[in-house]
Amino acid sequence: MKFIFGRGENTFQGYSVEIDKDSLHLFQYLAAQKNIGNYAHTLGESTTITAVVDYSDGTDASLTLIGDCGQLFAVNVNWWAGGGVYLQNLGEEYLQATIIFHVKDTGCPVWFFGDSYFNWRDSARWPYYIYQEGYTNWLADHQPGEASGEVIKCLEYDLKLGTPKYAVWCLGMNDPSDANGPNASWLSATNRFLELCAEKNITPILATIPSVPERNHKGKAQWVRNSGYRYIDFAAAVEAADNGLWQEGMLSADGVHPSQLGAKAMAAQVLKDFPEIAITKKNIK
Repeated sequence: MKFIFGRGENTFQGYSVEIDKDSLHLFQYLAAQKNIGNYAHTLGESTTITAVVDYSDGTDASLTLIGDCGQLFAVNVNWWAGGGVYLQNLGEEYLQATIIFHVKDTGCPVWFFGDSYFNWRDSARWPYYIYQEGYTNWLADHQPGEASGEVIKCLEYDLKLGTPKYAVWCLGMNDPSDANGPNASWLSATNRFLELCAEKNITPILATIPSVPERNHKGKAQWVRNSGYRYIDFAAAVEAADNGLWQEGMLSADGVHPSQLGAKAMAAQVLKDFPEIAITKKNIK
């Protein structure tokens, strides 16, 4: 018996678990697949194994294996998987298997869609600061480097699993520059986002995309501001001018992402322009 299951097969931030008769191996895929953990389990010669990955909060997930005689093996593992789920038989004998994927966060009232500007664990990203303030009951569907045309497909899939009250569209940094009008691919995806929100009775929230030295997003920002829809003005929060210059100390050395100071300014803009995010705050007793 030997099989592997996970999310994001051969895609960035994909994670997988390989299991055989006496061990399990954890893999992460970034530029290539990398082994990040090996464990000897105690299920003996079980012919039936149930594997459960439960990601609740923080940076780890619990990985539990249950054998056919009730044997139990459990370990906490690093798990930040993204992408589609998959299951593959790696052995020579026939296996009967079922995979069940449950997305807890699809019940959240607010869904964010974005790119590498999202990370609630990195102090140089704005979600970190709203998370620290207790605004935590939201879904974020994002991957570094993703353009709007890729993320709209994620939204279409996510809407099969649930319906939020608000959807926030923060895409555009990885779409082409457009100083003199909105880029066509970005505009198409953004209009599709608005259509889907209207179909599902979701309140859409757009976002301006700051320009950076090598990427001019002025056309996107102008379109958002003139669209008549609600929006978070990220560009106004950090830019000193619309030519890619940011306010002092707000742009990181890579020339694309915010510094801690810039991330704090963007988080403050979220609270200003989207006060309804208060519905994501946990009650502290």
